[in-house]
Amino acid sequence: MQETGPLLNICFTVIGVFIATVMGFVSLLRTTSNFIRTVGLVSLILLTAIQLFVLGWGVSRLVAGPEIRSPAPDRQPGPAPMYPKSGDNKEAAVSQPEQDLISFNFSSRSDVRIRHQYCVDSDVSGVVVKSGEQVLVKMDRVSFDLCKYSSVSVRRLEFRVGIGRTDDIDHQNWRAIQWSKSQKGSVVAGSESDMTPRAPISITTRGSLKTNLANGIGSYGVVVSVYNPDRKGLYYLKN
Repeated sequence: MQETGPLLNICFTVIGVFIATVMGFVSLLRTTSNFIRTVGLVSLILLTAIQLFVLGWGVSRLVAGPEIRSPAPDRQPGPAPMYPKSGDNKEAAVSQPEQDLISFNFSSRSDVRIRHQYCVDSDVSGVVVKSGEQVLVKMDRVSFDLCKYSSVSVRRLEFRVGIGRTDDIDHQNWRAIQWSKSQKGSVVAGSESDMTPRAPISITTRGSLKTNLANGIGSYGVVVSVYNPDRKGLYYLKN
C-alpha cells in the first residue's frame, strides 16, 4: 500500500489554495478602482491556474507511483582460462602408442613330469607391451587341465607373469624376476578351464628393467609361474 502522507498534504494544499482564492476574490470586489480590480482579477486567475497546474502534476506523479528503472544487464563472467592440470601429462603418457616388447607361448603338455607331479597342465600365450611408463601383459590364451587321476574334480589355481633377465630365468633366480599380481581361479576336471584375464596385467618395473625399457629389451625374457594351492605345487613355464 502507498503511504497516505503525500495525499493528505495535497488535500490540505488544495483547500488552502481554494480559501486564498476566495479571500482574494472577495477583496477585489470591495475595491472601488476598476483598474486595480481588473489587474487583480487577472493576476488572481493566472496565479490560480499556475497553482492548479502544479497541484495536478503532483497528484499525477503520486498516482503513477515511483519511477521504475530497468535493471542494468548482468555482466556474465567470461570463460575461465584453461590451464593444464598436473594429471594431463600422465594421461598423455598413457595414451602413447603401445610398443610390443616380448611375445611368449608356453605349454606344459609335452612335459609328462609336470602332469604327474603337479596334476595341472598349462597352455598360456600373450605379449608384453610398453604403454607410456607402464609394462602390461596382454594374455591371448590362459588354459589349464586337471589331471585325470586327481582325487577331486575341482582345484584352486593361481598364476603370475614375470619379466627378467634371461640369465636369471635360465638359472631360476626367481627373486630377481619382477612379477605381476597373482591371478586366481579354479580348474575343473573333464574339460579345459579358461582363466584368460579380460584386462591387461600390469607389472611394476624398477631398477635396471625400468632403465633399459627405453633402450631395448633384448636381454630380457618372460616366465609364468603356476601354483596349485591344494597340492602345494609350484612350477614355472619358460622358453
